[in-house]
Amino acid sequence: MAQTQLKRFPWVTLGLLLGLFAVHFSPLSMVLIYDREAVQAGDWWRIFSGFLCHYSVEHLAWNLVVVLVWGVLLELTSRSVLLWLILLFSLSHLLLLWRTDVLLYAGTSGLAVALVSYVCLDGMLYDSRRSLWATVFVLLVGKISYEFLSGNALFVSDGFKLFPQDHLVGFILAVFLAAAGWLKGRGRNADVGGIYSDLRKEKLYKLCGR
Repeated sequence: MAQTQLKRFPWVTLGLLLGLFAVHFSPLSMVLIYDREAVQAGDWWRIFSGFLCHYSVEHLAWNLVVVLVWGVLLELTSRSVLLWLILLFSLSHLLLLWRTDVLLYAGTSGLAVALVSYVCLDGMLYDSRRSLWATVFVLLVGKISYEFLSGNALFVSDGFKLFPQDHLVGFILAVFLAAAGWLKGRGRNADVGGIYSDLRKEKLYKLCGR
């Protein structure tokens, strides 16, 4: 039983949160942030690690909250999907090499968008409370659209330069993985994919020791 519970514990999410916190409050942030001049000078790893950095405590705090809630929800359902989202999101920043106007980049908000998007899509596909997930999904699309049109972040107000394309990439990755799962036939069994299906409730209850 103990081994089963350890496997179901959201280690990846909590590890990511600790990593984000540690990077922000240590000199690592200056080494990992995406800096175009540094990349051109040979610091190629910054392409993939920039999303681990943040411009301010407020910027970090918002992302920590979202990743905590939605990352745990996703990991209790499918740790492999969470790992794929993190990997693909990191690799997607190769696109920055073609954005000569982006000299500095940091933030996990694109990954946060991917987490929320996937969980909502999973809920709409497999969970009985589809209207709940659809409402959150529509609100998320509205947030992304507002930030694209206005160029301003909806929640963070510390004046950093928003990069809304990052949110769009996270959204597209979530749609891609959700569609891939659906095409594999996950929809044939609602218990396989529903965030709040009976199987998910059972996992959560066992995790909490109930």
